Amino acid sequence: MQKNSFFFISAFDVGEFVHFLVQKERAGSPALRDFWESKLEEIRVRSRKVVNRVAADRVMPEAERAVFYSNSLYVAISLFVTLWEGKTLPEISERFGLSRASAIEVLAFLVEANVCREKEGHYASGPQKTHLEEGSPHVSRHHCNWRLRSMHQSEDLSPQELMYTAPITLSREDFGLFRERMLTFSQDFLQRVHASPG
Repeated sequence: MQKNSFFFISAFDVGEFVHFLVQKERAGSPALRDFWESKLEEIRVRSRKVVNRVAADRVMPEAERAVFYSNSLYVAISLFVTLWEGKTLPEISERFGLSRASAIEVLAFLVEANVCREKEGHYASGPQKTHLEEGSPHVSRHHCNWRLRSMHQSEDLSPQELMYTAPITLSREDFGLFRERMLTFSQDFLQRVHASPG
């Protein structure tokens, strides 16, 4: 294993990784060592992908993704309804400054996409958690939507809230270390968020 590589190995990959590591050490030729090293590198690359560290219940069909990630409103409403055992249509309309018709349209989509559920006029979180994988054409729009929302929110931060921006430079070794820590933090963060009562 490379001295300065930082990565997480899923339980599924551990046995395979150890097997490849042993085979590499036993290899009788440079070509065979290179072959086993390439197998180890495949696992390292797989371990660095966020999609392999963050669970999603199902992959949204492309047509649903195009709508869901087109505007931060869809994600924001799907999060808002997780609070205090659901929200009513008037509460959602008021919170997001939407007309009744617009709120109905967004909520109908979220229910159809299984991101929200509706029962007796109350909207709550559905069974589906979503994740947008690296390489999706919707990633840049999704990041842009939420960066714009955070910029607007920065003007009204309460003393309890935290927003921090720090342009930095760092070594490759430290980059690898902090990338792994951020992935681990993201996993822990999402597990706690999903378990939180809101």
